[in-house]
Amino acid sequence: MTIGAGCWHTLGLLGGMGPAATVDVLDKIVKATPAARDQEHIPILVRCIPQIPDRTAALLGRGPSPVDALIQGAAALRRAGAEVLAIACNTAHHWYQPIREAFGLPVVHIAEAVMYELRESDARGPVGIMATSGTILSGFYRQYLEAAGYVVLAPLPGSQVGEVDHAVDCAKLATGMGRDNPHATAPTHCSGAAPARWSWPARNFPWHWQD
Repeated sequence: MTIGAGCWHTLGLLGGMGPAATVDVLDKIVKATPAARDQEHIPILVRCIPQIPDRTAALLGRGPSPVDALIQGAAALRRAGAEVLAIACNTAHHWYQPIREAFGLPVVHIAEAVMYELRESDARGPVGIMATSGTILSGFYRQYLEAAGYVVLAPLPGSQVGEVDHAVDCAKLATGMGRDNPHATAPTHCSGAAPARWSWPARNFPWHWQD
């Protein structure tokens, strides 16, 4: 069978934001595919460019916009033969529209996918969003979920910066920037134990109603 022909559609994965997230998405796709042999898996083209400007920094006015790099990546994947595009970064979905225009074919929106998953699982009650400050500020999860009738919760501002963003920074360090690298230096805010206010289950997390 020719890749991308017949019943197969070649998936393009716009990644590198960061590299570990791209690997995680690939792993999830492979594990979720009901394939009995290699040839039954989805053909995937991956573009993993870690040098795309930081998405949250851009949304907070602390860095350059990544939109040109995202458009370039989407167009490159289309030229390479991708027929459907997925974006391996929550915050990058803030620029979904220009990415979709550059790609010219269907682009999966992560918030829409979450909405459909919640509906399929018959989930009820408020939905808590734990994401980067950029994702929270963008508001696309709230837009999709509230349109579907869900109440959206987000961490209190102090907890968002001091705990959620802290956790994201440290996860990137651990998975992609030096857990096994003797030449890497850990930022001081990622040393030691997790913040004392981290508590589970999620009902004990300091949420607030997102207005």
